[in-house]
Amino acid sequence: MARLYLAGAFFNAGQRLHFLFLEKHLKLLGHEVILPLRDTKDLIGEESFDFDGLTGYCSRNVLDPTNLVVMNGDATDGDDTAIVISIAFSPKDAAITYRTNIRSDTARKNKRGDVPRARKRCVLHQPAVFTELEEVDAYYKRLASHIHDFVEHVLRDGNAKQATH
Repeated sequence: MARLYLAGAFFNAGQRLHFLFLEKHLKLLGHEVILPLRDTKDLIGEESFDFDGLTGYCSRNVLDPTNLVVMNGDATDGDDTAIVISIAFSPKDAAITYRTNIRSDTARKNKRGDVPRARKRCVLHQPAVFTELEEVDAYYKRLASHIHDFVEHVLRDGNAKQATH
């Protein structure tokens, strides 16, 4: 399976829980997951925040050709702009951006089929409409399944290109 770098904001409790649930379900599908919130815990603490170290860590992983970037596009913080720009120059030239925000217009566009899914770039939308803890695992299972399907598409496309060169 693929080695997935989960990109996006992970600074508050909700964001951290989101990535932990997504990691769980992507691992169940057989993917190796790089989880920045765990890997950078020495850079972020109750009394410390090493922004330069964190930025370096994120840049290295986004630019690592063995990683496929899977980015949460819900964040509105300006610091995330650097990650988005880095993805555009990723050596793999492939990335998945997903939205979970129920207010996003992406949901309506996806239903009409207006959002293109290029061969190596994808925007997914899985609105988070759960209201009970019992619904959370099913939600993340669906989100991980959508991500997995596109990862499989990217891997097939990449293997076909390598075989023809």
